[in-house]
Amino acid sequence: MVLGHELRARVVGFLARVLEKSQEQPRNPRNTMQAPLALVSILLLSGCATGPDPVNNVVHSIAPNALAGEWTVERIEDSLVEDLGTIYLGFETDGTLTGDTGVNRLLGTWSLEGDSLTFRDLSTTRRVGPPHRMKLEAQLITTLQSVTRAIQRGEGNIELFSQDSVLLLIASPRSN
Repeated sequence: MVLGHELRARVVGFLARVLEKSQEQPRNPRNTMQAPLALVSILLLSGCATGPDPVNNVVHSIAPNALAGEWTVERIEDSLVEDLGTIYLGFETDGTLTGDTGVNRLLGTWSLEGDSLTFRDLSTTRRVGPPHRMKLEAQLITTLQSVTRAIQRGEGNIELFSQDSVLLLIASPRSN
């Protein structure tokens, strides 16, 4: 269950008042369960997902200039990238996408409007590599073509999602 911060605060406040009143009132068989139910509700709601931790894991919409630069691909769909740094994406401010698939150079275009990210005209050089690397390259290209949304967590990773909000790719700022 996902609640907004304001709504969750109101509900928790209401339940705290119910708990407080139930302890003040004389015992009534009808009200016997109010206190335990209010307490359980408060505990459950305090653990509800309201988004990332507001201090350590803030989610930001990505400004185009914040996306500019090179990003090391750490995860493609359910696959962790074994040799970090070998697969990266480079976002130029003019909308050019460059990068390395681990075997071939990558070229294409990108555009970002709000948190809506699209990749177009993706192509690679034609080198041949080990089968597992070629499979990962094909997965990267297919994944990029499925991306529709991007977010940034704190000052670090970017996460790319499909239209149905499936996490497709995680990348971190690249250190050269």
